[in-house]
Amino acid sequence: MATRALTIPVPARTWTLLTEPTGGATAVSLQVRGGPGRKVYLQGGANATLPTNHPVDAPAAEWEFQAGDGELNRTLANLFPDITSPIHVFAWSDSATLVTIRHG
Repeated sequence: MATRALTIPVPARTWTLLTEPTGGATAVSLQVRGGPGRKVYLQGGANATLPTNHPVDAPAAEWEFQAGDGELNRTLANLFPDITSPIHVFAWSDSATLVTIRHG
């Protein structure tokens, strides 16, 4: 895992790359920040190209998290089993929010 956590702003209705653009992430710990009722959709990727479809259109988003929810040291292969060699994580939210992530 990376040595420090980064808090990344996720603007409303915009896919946001949570991992380094150069890739290489194999596992993540993350938590959705922000107020109650904030939902964040997560999608994995094998490259840094942002997803283009709305997150509720399968298979655009694989996971939905509420504020306060998160994952601890989960491998990307485990989180996104339908993606071959995932090395990136993207987030999308209806409302602007924050996601804290640590990856390695």
